[in-house]
Amino acid sequence: MNLKAYVDMLRAGGILACPTETQVGLLADALNERAVQSICAMKQRPPHEPIPLIVPSLEVALGLVGDVSTHALELAKAHWPGPLTLVLRGQARLPG
Repeated sequence: MNLKAYVDMLRAGGILACPTETQVGLLADALNERAVQSICAMKQRPPHEPIPLIVPSLEVALGLVGDVSTHALELAKAHWPGPLTLVLRGQARLPG
């Protein structure tokens, strides 16, 4: 399967498994309510429990979260791209 087929699958609400630096992650479109619900069901995760997001850039992350502290922004600029996890509150437009 080529990359376009994977992207098309994600855009259609599909779920993919992908290795990361530390584990195998489940990938889905974070803006697709049905896909997010599928991830919660697959992981048996309560709907109120946050789901981690993997983003391709700082700019994308800033478009998905609310307020970012100066310290978090400095860390992201210093270590991204790379295996740095920041815990930030998502914008209200993200599925619950």
